[in-house]
Amino acid sequence: MKPLLLFLLLIITTPLAAQQQRKLDSLKNILAKLPTEGKSFGSDTVRVRVLCEMGEYQPTGGENDAILLSNDIITLSKKNNDQKGIAKGEQLIGYFYASKNEYMRAVEHIFRSLLVSEKLNDYKLTAKNYQLLGDCYSGLSSFEKARGYLKKSVELYYKHGLFKDYLISLNNLGLTYYEAKEYSTAIDYFNQCIDSNKKLGYWQKNIHFFTNIGLAYSKNKNYQYALQYLDKSKKLQESLLNPSAYQQLITLVFIAETWDKLNNTNKALTYLKQAAVLNLTSGTEVSSQMLYELYYKIYKRLNNNNLSLFYYEKYIQAKEKSSEQDLKKQISNLQFEYENEKQKVDIQLLNKDNERKNLVQKALGIGLFLILLFGGIQFWNNNILKNKNSQIEYQRSEISELNQGLEKKVFERTKELSQANEELLRKNNEILIALVEGQTIERKRVAIELHDNLGSMLSGMKFRLQALNKENLTAKEQIIYEGIITMMSNAYSEVRLISHNLLPAELEKKGLIGALQKLCDDINQSEKLLISVKTNNKKLNLDKKAELEIYSICLELVNNILKHSEATKAEIYFKKNTGNLAIEITDNGKGMSSDMKENGMGLKNIKVRLESLNGNFEIASTVDKGTNFILKIPMMV
Repeated sequence: MKPLLLFLLLIITTPLAAQQQRKLDSLKNILAKLPTEGKSFGSDTVRVRVLCEMGEYQPTGGENDAILLSNDIITLSKKNNDQKGIAKGEQLIGYFYASKNEYMRAVEHIFRSLLVSEKLNDYKLTAKNYQLLGDCYSGLSSFEKARGYLKKSVELYYKHGLFKDYLISLNNLGLTYYEAKEYSTAIDYFNQCIDSNKKLGYWQKNIHFFTNIGLAYSKNKNYQYALQYLDKSKKLQESLLNPSAYQQLITLVFIAETWDKLNNTNKALTYLKQAAVLNLTSGTEVSSQMLYELYYKIYKRLNNNNLSLFYYEKYIQAKEKSSEQDLKKQISNLQFEYENEKQKVDIQLLNKDNERKNLVQKALGIGLFLILLFGGIQFWNNNILKNKNSQIEYQRSEISELNQGLEKKVFERTKELSQANEELLRKNNEILIALVEGQTIERKRVAIELHDNLGSMLSGMKFRLQALNKENLTAKEQIIYEGIITMMSNAYSEVRLISHNLLPAELEKKGLIGALQKLCDDINQSEKLLISVKTNNKKLNLDKKAELEIYSICLELVNNILKHSEATKAEIYFKKNTGNLAIEITDNGKGMSSDMKENGMGLKNIKVRLESLNGNFEIASTVDKGTNFILKIPMMV
């Protein structure tokens, strides 16, 4: 069974109690003593307020009266331009449709009310609209929307001190999680209601909160906690001076159902018997369905076929009767509309009969005059209708032209944005090319400075040192002299190598593969390391920036092999696939330690360069078995 009962008790008007009936009668007396409608603005304003208050006490069973009452509120409010009255009337209509579970129709009217209440900054009306929208969307199982509106209503109610309504919205927010089967979250919200109510003092509301927590615990299969809270609800109801027999009946059924889930059939039947007594005087078809269905399930499990069949038949009868009552309710609504229309037709026929009697008594000339007058009125109405049709066609034409204009503007604006985007891409490309060219020029300048200035200086210093007569030096000084000459030769070679590698001529002349082949040929001449360059596709189609970065990365890795690996063989292999370029650099050296993999400065530089190309690299290294670097770079072209 679906325990939405308390949810309905909180958002939909229950049958009027004696106190509510007295209030409604009092409001009707006030309405009867007011001057007739239209006498004064003041009396009409009071009339709207009284009608609105009557709408809050109107029983949901009399939907036709409720809708007519709300329409009266809206009509009178429109005459007096009373926006608040209009909002209240639309809210009441939505409220009554919600009570009949016609949620989509309800939402339409509540949104109309919300539009006005938000313009008026009427926080009470707005909060109520948010609450009703949340309740309707919950009924439509659109829980995310429901929670959004209910959270807004909770915030507004609390902010403006409407704490009773705050508790109701907070409870209904918890029920959205219950309906979505998020029972733990639902329990948190119901507990928040109870904690807040300790300060607020609306202790009768705890009946709903205790019951809802009990049902949520039951769904979580925590039946002992469920019984504790359902028992609290039962005891709180019994403490009331005039408890609701129907509410007690439903709580007893829930308790019986929980004991049944604990397989305590005796306890379940004890509470069901108490519920059955109340159902005789205060039950509805809904409570009868719940009661008989549980009886049927228990006796079926006990293999008591006679009682099981007996209660199953009563359950089916109650269910069919409920459906029949719904049908009768719809037929009653249709009959009401039919009788109303029929009464209008009877009045019209009576008026026409009186007119005929008057016409018989009048002269034929007067009759002819009336016929001509009727023809003139008809002609005048036709002209009005024709003019209105012309206005409609004109407005349609204007709307069509406006739409065409808007479409044209959207097209033109889209075209402008597309052109601007293309221009931006072109500019970015120009900037990138200029950046690469600038870097190339700067590399050339640095290379020339190193070769021409520092290289020449080192060469000159070596020449001057060689002019010294080392025969005049002691043996120790001669050793130092030879060491300085050797160091300067090495420094000159290093400067020459650096200047060459900053921007090798082969990179511009022969491309990336040719430049690397030249680098490897120079290294191979030492016969300490033999390194080769291979590729599965000589046309890599890389831009200058990519070639320069990849050359620098390969140079860094080759230097690492020369300095640290103690390798005798190495290979650089370019493998071009669709969409990416893979570069494998392998050696047969001593491998790399884990510390070198993580903290090597050269590897950090390589990572920075690869990031500029949106690439990445992997290292596979085994001690004494060499190292394998795998670089992966998306193709630039």
